[in-house]
Amino acid sequence: MTFATLYIDEGNLLDFHDDRDTALASVLSVLEEHPEVAEDFGMVELDEHGRRVGDFVSGASSRHRPPPVRGDPARREPPSQALKQSGPR
Repeated sequence: MTFATLYIDEGNLLDFHDDRDTALASVLSVLEEHPEVAEDFGMVELDEHGRRVGDFVSGASSRHRPPPVRGDPARREPPSQALKQSGPR
């Protein structure tokens, strides 16, 4: 899969990324400089033929998502367990 970053209202593609994490980092980087475009700038997933396979994910909604977790999903601890082990901050 490929992830494209774009301005949805104009349909202008900014860049293509091989993975979701890199695309998300790119979206958030643009929003640091231009927070006013948070609703109109984001990313979309494309198949190997360049067709959209997912919904547009705006930068505004991306800001509120937890960062991606690396590693084996089966070995991840539930957030409540991880918080108990690390203690309050």
